[in-house]
Amino acid sequence: MLTLSDILLPNNQSRWGKYLLYVVLIGFIVRLGISISVTYCTDIGYWIRVSSNLTAGYGLYDVPGYYYMPIWGYVIAVLTYICNALNIKYGYLDSDLLIPEVVTGAGQITPTIEYALIFKLFLIIVDFLVAIYIYRIIKDIFKNEKAALMGFAIWFLSPLSISISAFRVNFDNLEILFMLISVYYAYSGNYIVSGSSMALSLLTKPYGVFLAIALMVYSYYKNRDVRDFVKYLSSMLITALIFMLPVLLNGDFIASMDWLFGRLQNFDKDVYNVIIPFAPILVVIFFYVVSKKLKYAANKEKSVLSIGLIFTSLILIIPGNIQYFLVVLALMIVISSEDYRFTYICMFILGIASFVIGNVSIFGEIAYHDAAIPPLRDITIAGYTIFGIIRAGYPFLLSACGIVCLITGICMFRRYSHETKV
Repeated sequence: MLTLSDILLPNNQSRWGKYLLYVVLIGFIVRLGISISVTYCTDIGYWIRVSSNLTAGYGLYDVPGYYYMPIWGYVIAVLTYICNALNIKYGYLDSDLLIPEVVTGAGQITPTIEYALIFKLFLIIVDFLVAIYIYRIIKDIFKNEKAALMGFAIWFLSPLSISISAFRVNFDNLEILFMLISVYYAYSGNYIVSGSSMALSLLTKPYGVFLAIALMVYSYYKNRDVRDFVKYLSSMLITALIFMLPVLLNGDFIASMDWLFGRLQNFDKDVYNVIIPFAPILVVIFFYVVSKKLKYAANKEKSVLSIGLIFTSLILIIPGNIQYFLVVLALMIVISSEDYRFTYICMFILGIASFVIGNVSIFGEIAYHDAAIPPLRDITIAGYTIFGIIRAGYPFLLSACGIVCLITGICMFRRYSHETKV
């Protein structure tokens, strides 16, 4: 009888393989248990509005509700079609919803259990695929089966990844899946698939942009063959054009960039004014520096991942949302495959501490803006609610996590990019 272990571990007789099924079962059971029990209504409130707009015949950016790059919007359209085919209602206004409009921006919109499950099941499957590609990169590329199993387990059992897909209903894991597929096929020598997948990752969310540039440089220096570089770059550009074509034809390009420009504007105004005009120059400088480093790197594969981790962490030092850290979670798991114990410690700090404090801060938002929960209101320190204090300290925790990831990336880059004469 063919088992999951046989599929992921063909011809494997290792005693570690038998634990994989337990990891998968626990990961799915926990996610499904959360999925049918509780939902954070912020982001899914927007997905309900988008589904309603699409069903009413509007385009993705015709009316307010969708503010991201287009790939997730296409997924919402497919999931909305499934909901309509199954006659599933999207949601309803709930005057008793404790999260006020000032916090969510989407009002008191509560999803039906069925609607939420459709979206959560999709994201749970994506979580599983991310774990598989973490496993495949570490085992097939870095030849470390024990670390591959540990990496699979760390991702699939991480409270952070479980929270994002089964509770918050954020789609950041979709960006990571495309990113890891790109990494796997670049390292396997298939630069067409790699470039196409990286384009999809960037059109979901652009946090992999530095890794995309590093892979572009890698595609040349791996075999010193300009044809590999052309394959990667051309497939990325063609794929991006194909998936952006509906947006371009509808004149919605600026609207599709709203999320990206909005995040950039969170920088200091002077910094923002430098980033936008000089972005092409900064990219060229980054390209040059990466080219110089990868030219003689002892381990080009892990040097690329280290570069991605370093610059992604730099972005995340500026406090944002907890779901953004899924990118560095995946990168840290893969890059530390030779020392899975170190990875486990980092993931404990990042995955558990950030998750717990982050989700407690949700109640902090409620307690801070809406005193409708007496137990939360009554827990005070020096006259302030304890959850309000946690909420106030939350950005500093996220910045600290970004700094930890940055330091890890720098250490790993120094380790794997040690220059050797050729």
